[in-house]
Amino acid sequence: MNPPRATPFRRRRRTKNPRPLGAFFLFLGGFLLYFCEIVPVLDAQHHLSELGGKFTAKGTIVGFICFVFGLALAVGGAPVLRFMNPAPEKSKVFACVVAVIAAGGGVALYFWTRAYLESLGYFFRF
Repeated sequence: MNPPRATPFRRRRRTKNPRPLGAFFLFLGGFLLYFCEIVPVLDAQHHLSELGGKFTAKGTIVGFICFVFGLALAVGGAPVLRFMNPAPEKSKVFACVVAVIAAGGGVALYFWTRAYLESLGYFFRF
């Protein structure tokens, strides 16, 4: 018997059905966005002296990215995963562009919400 050949690359485990992973990221992103965006805005609309939740840039950006990628994986499934996680010899430019756009959307959401809260009379240190 011949011993198994050593390969220079480890074989990557491919997820057969990435939809549960997408549902997890969708839930995680929704949870973060709820406590980092929606709760502070609702408290500000009710003119509370202190905002509930935790209005932070990190929570908003990470929540938005998780929500976008979770939604894409939950709806698109395996074809979306192939674009977002290509094989080592394939180009990763598309995945990087989508990640930068999602991060930019999270940053835009944070600053839009911050401007809205400041227009209601709340001030933040950067």
